[in-house]
Amino acid sequence: MSGTTLAGVYEARQVFEPAAAELLVRRVTPEDVADLKDAAGALAALVNEGTERVVNEGRAGRKMLWVSSAPRR
Repeated sequence: MSGTTLAGVYEARQVFEPAAAELLVRRVTPEDVADLKDAAGALAALVNEGTERVVNEGRAGRKMLWVSSAPRR
């Protein structure tokens, strides 16, 4: 990722994350909703604690969003 800037990454996220969320809305299952609620609750608890684990938990939540928005076979 040579030459990648923080601004470039943020710009790419502005394109991809809304598209992933739209796909999620179309394909979401009740289990996906429960998993996302659990991840959001865990992240909120970490934010309240002020811990550095917030970054890793947030990353896991975004991965869940991407996986849940993927086509089902």
